[in-house]
Amino acid sequence: MAFLLIIVIIGAGIGAGYGFYTISVRSNEAIQSGAIKQALTPQKNKHVATVLLNVTLPQETYTGLPSHTSMLALARFDTNQQTFRILSLPYFAYLKGRQDNSLARAAERGDDALIRAVTIMTGVPVNHYISVSGNQFAALVDNLGGLSATLPKDIDDPFAGWRFLHAGEQTLDGYDALVWARATNFPKALYTQAENQALLVKSLFARLCDQTNGHTIGQSVDTLQKYIRSDMSSNAIRTMLDAVAGVDMSTWEVSALPGETVGELRTSAPQSAFVVSEKNTTQMVNSFLDDARAEKTPETHNTVDVSSFSLEVQNGTSKAGLAKEVGDYLTSCGCVVVSVGNAQQPIFKETLVVYQPQYEDAAKAVVSLLGFGRSVKNVGYYTMHSSVLVILGSDNQKLPQK
Repeated sequence: MAFLLIIVIIGAGIGAGYGFYTISVRSNEAIQSGAIKQALTPQKNKHVATVLLNVTLPQETYTGLPSHTSMLALARFDTNQQTFRILSLPYFAYLKGRQDNSLARAAERGDDALIRAVTIMTGVPVNHYISVSGNQFAALVDNLGGLSATLPKDIDDPFAGWRFLHAGEQTLDGYDALVWARATNFPKALYTQAENQALLVKSLFARLCDQTNGHTIGQSVDTLQKYIRSDMSSNAIRTMLDAVAGVDMSTWEVSALPGETVGELRTSAPQSAFVVSEKNTTQMVNSFLDDARAEKTPETHNTVDVSSFSLEVQNGTSKAGLAKEVGDYLTSCGCVVVSVGNAQQPIFKETLVVYQPQYEDAAKAVVSLLGFGRSVKNVGYYTMHSSVLVILGSDNQKLPQK
């Protein structure tokens, strides 16, 4: 049984890194197949990347299910709009009249075929690939300390596992997560399974990005390295998680691809499949890929008193004197600049305006004053002694005239 997740990161700059992690993940070389490389789409924009995560789940000792199934989910992160969206795709999904081109049959032909099938069905190119095999997913969940989740309904499916899961808020261990992901004994079968798996993906990301009780994203990356193989570097994975952590979790959007289950799933020779509703899918995918929020929140950063918070400026480039120049400019704008200096390494290609959790509007005000840069929530990645930290990158532009 396999659990497949496709992550679309928009604006995370996943191909770039900040030098904190420079090694590749364990067994990285094992995934450098020529066929997979050809199936992956090179990144055209450093702010846009798509990752396909393939997590194989162990099968219970029942004969009523296919030898393996998978869960597919598209997850989209937009740093500019501060959105994170998850769209789950049933593994047995196919477009009407094209059952031979289902995602399941593509997976049987290999990882490269699956990557292409996902791109064809969704219109989303895949740039990177991550794989977790066998019981490694359950071990990953256990080593992360479990996943906090709210189950919408009881899970009592002997084909999914022997454990009964009550509806409601709880912490899932590795085996619980497998049971929840595999359960299909619902009136809408594969569609409800996809909805549950999307929630599981959300719980997984929430744990990976958790910064409470001393847990850090760096620890999440270290844990992931024990179980995954990928073409991505640890630095790229860290950048991805750091970006997702910067989005308010209460705004994360979760949905499942519309369609219906056909055929018999729970027999000795199951022939179940999921027929995609093309019309509804087109509308959903268009909404999923829409860069703008459905309801834009009013911008308040233009009314922020820039003297009400402290500010540090660091030069993340090799250009001498840049931090002082920008610091002087921000001081002339009324900002309280408490220090200027150099970043630990002059490797930043993008200017980051890092803010403590309660100073998001302040950071946006600084970006507005500079005319360039991107605001980023500090989730433990950056050492700072002020409300806002400006790390100047090579994208710095001529400062506005006062």
